[in-house]
Amino acid sequence: MDIYLSAAAFDGPDGLRRAAAVARQAGCTGLEAPASLLASESATGSPVRVVSITWRPDRGGNLPDSLALAQRVGARAVNIYGMLPAGGDADAARRALVAEARAALDGSPADGPILLLENELAKAPGFSASLSAWTQMLRAVDSPRFRGTLDAANFVAAGEAAALNRHLPNVLPLIAHVHAKGIVPFTDDLHQREPFRRRWRAAGEWLAAPAGEGSPDWGELLAMFAAARYRGAATVEPFQELAMITRAVETVRRATPKDPSMSR
Repeated sequence: MDIYLSAAAFDGPDGLRRAAAVARQAGCTGLEAPASLLASESATGSPVRVVSITWRPDRGGNLPDSLALAQRVGARAVNIYGMLPAGGDADAARRALVAEARAALDGSPADGPILLLENELAKAPGFSASLSAWTQMLRAVDSPRFRGTLDAANFVAAGEAAALNRHLPNVLPLIAHVHAKGIVPFTDDLHQREPFRRRWRAAGEWLAAPAGEGSPDWGELLAMFAAARYRGAATVEPFQELAMITRAVETVRRATPKDPSMSR
């Protein structure tokens, strides 16, 4: 399995270059980079494999331009973070995203980059943090070029761990990318010692951890992906320092089947 590093935390004028350097140090094969970062830097020669965007129903996400950007930098996909403004209608947002995704894919080359929808843990009520809502949107677009990015830690934080454990085998055919991170229960001591860890308040209060630490069980998850002959990649999210990113990469690599036919 190819392992990428998220460049989301590498802001500033040379963020893409710094992210690429850290990715090489950690043993990653490419980057997942925000469209905003690519817009501020030349991506020529950069190892960007996934472009990430934020989509809101009151602003949209300009999916056609995002697909064109991904094509231009040689990325395989555009990852969508779905956000809902305060007081927004979650059902209406889902319908709007489905319609925009269909139109964007219909208007782009059939062999071009695909769209990915992450189960983003947005502010309540959100519109993709529940397993049922997320899978309904993936099925509603009804295209092999619209697939899910599974962030299992987001489902755990959203109180969806039991549903994920029960239904993941049936959902696996809809997944084409994975975000690899863990979460641990929030404590004041850990937060004060390591303030760089991202913090969530959802179904409980959580801090980010490297994949393989806390929840979910990445060995168990990747065994299920291997059994389903998963052909996608995984992005390690950089809410930790280099040593933690490296541990996460090693966790994913250890749990990935050695059979070369399982790699993309």
